[in-house]
Amino acid sequence: MNIFIISKYRYRLFSLNNFIYKKKICSYKIYKFFGLFSFYIGKIILFFKLGKVISLDGSLSLKKNEGINLWMGGTNFKISKNFSFFKNNFVNMKSIFLKKENLFQMYPFAIQTPYLRDKINIIYASNITIPEHSEVLKFWSVNKSKFLKNFTILDNIEFWKKFKFFNDREMCFFYYRRLKNLLRLEIVKKLNIKYKNILLIGNDWKKYALNNLPNINNPKLMSEFYNGNVCIDFGSKAGSLSLYPRSINIIESGGMLLQLRQNDFKVIWNKFHLQKNFLFSSFKELFLMINKIQENKEIIKKINKEYFAKFKKSERLMERQFSDIFYSK
Repeated sequence: MNIFIISKYRYRLFSLNNFIYKKKICSYKIYKFFGLFSFYIGKIILFFKLGKVISLDGSLSLKKNEGINLWMGGTNFKISKNFSFFKNNFVNMKSIFLKKENLFQMYPFAIQTPYLRDKINIIYASNITIPEHSEVLKFWSVNKSKFLKNFTILDNIEFWKKFKFFNDREMCFFYYRRLKNLLRLEIVKKLNIKYKNILLIGNDWKKYALNNLPNINNPKLMSEFYNGNVCIDFGSKAGSLSLYPRSINIIESGGMLLQLRQNDFKVIWNKFHLQKNFLFSSFKELFLMINKIQENKEIIKKINKEYFAKFKKSERLMERQFSDIFYSK
């Protein structure tokens, strides 16, 4: 079976991590076409029925028997209105506000071996935009102590049920994304005070008087920063999922993933003897984990070996997913 991945946006190459380099996944041959002419290539593939197509971000409008429309970097809230009634829409992030979403789960491939650095840095790479919205800022102010006591409360649907706007899922999502940015800023500020070896990567941080490196759009260079360092991951602003482009990138790059506990953590990490000990939901847990790694750099190598062992079945997992998607009735 041939699978063709089509995207008119070349930057989506980076969102697929090392999967982009795979030419074959078990019984499936993988072909990728990115850029302006991909639309016409996709039309030819569909006309001659050369295989199944994965169309990224609405590059093509696919019917169910032709393939799937995959929306990267978001949940069903990201799906264009023109595609909203398609049953073959898939996303790579899960929303806590939506019960039915078709998830396209990615996995790490080609994991690098970390090199032990003389000095371990704490890396956080992300952009951040603080909302200039009075109601959101008021909501943050009223609930700030709860958010800072338990970082995962925003991903708990029971928390949101207390508010009048809960039945308006679009409004919930509006608040959710902006509150996550406010939470990240508070956590990063404290990390910046406590640790002198933190490297913030992203243009936005200088707005908040934090030392930073500019955006890095070169995947190879980003991988070099992650390798052998402590890499903070707060999850996605769009939803809650343990394995998504940023966390996968950290793992593939040989970085030490220090992740805010996501809603699916028991499913993904419970069989990982070490990694499950490096999930945090509070300042106390986060600082304890960073200190532990800095005192014993060998933890990074041990975690990396665990990744190698546990994700050696990534191809089989992807093959099973392809079969479920393209052959399910």
